[in-house]
Amino acid sequence: AGVAAQFPLRLTEDGVEATFQANYLGHFALTTRLLPLLTRTAAGRSGRGRVVHLTSGAHRGAPPEGVPLSLASINDARLGGYARYGGGPSSRAWP
Repeated sequence: AGVAAQFPLRLTEDGVEATFQANYLGHFALTTRLLPLLTRTAAGRSGRGRVVHLTSGAHRGAPPEGVPLSLASINDARLGGYARYGGGPSSRAWP
């Protein structure tokens, strides 16, 4: 689950842009909390567990020069809502 582009820019109480926090940091936090359970469960089965993150075509809205992963860049009001929204899927896609 996630949120679409937030207009205008809104920071959470943690000081992070709301779209990025919900769509990227939230997934990271959930995965991090699930890893111990997955590890324990996998030990009794095949020995493997996995988390699959799905994304959408919204990565096309990310800045063409790449996703700005510094707090100052993510929170920059000049970065449009759709670019902020597209940054989440792009941040989760690794080779």
